[in-house]
Amino acid sequence: MTEEKFDSGALEGLFDLARTEKHVPSSDLIVRVLADADTEQAVCRVTSSKPSEARESRLAVVFRAIGGWPAIAGMATATVAGIWIGLSPPATLEDISSSILTGETDAYLSELLPGFDDFVAEG
Repeated sequence: MTEEKFDSGALEGLFDLARTEKHVPSSDLIVRVLADADTEQAVCRVTSSKPSEARESRLAVVFRAIGGWPAIAGMATATVAGIWIGLSPPATLEDISSSILTGETDAYLSELLPGFDDFVAEG
């Protein structure tokens, strides 16, 4: 009810009129554009003759690809933490791993997916 019908006929008439008119730029405009193009080409020739900057080392390229120094610092921290936990594990992990290896029954593993065997069974 609040929508108004749009008459596209008037708009199409304007588009047809715009298509039939030929727009040719003035000769003054063409001369100014070509003068600007010559100036820009001269500037490009001057700047391209400068010697290239020093290339990055391969290590710098790898660091930048990984994510820079923040990513390297995070990986180094994770590595140190992994080595630390591996060399001196917490007492609970040490007890569980030793009891599993020796066959003692005081440590047990709980089944986290009790009904998962039904999905894995063949047939």
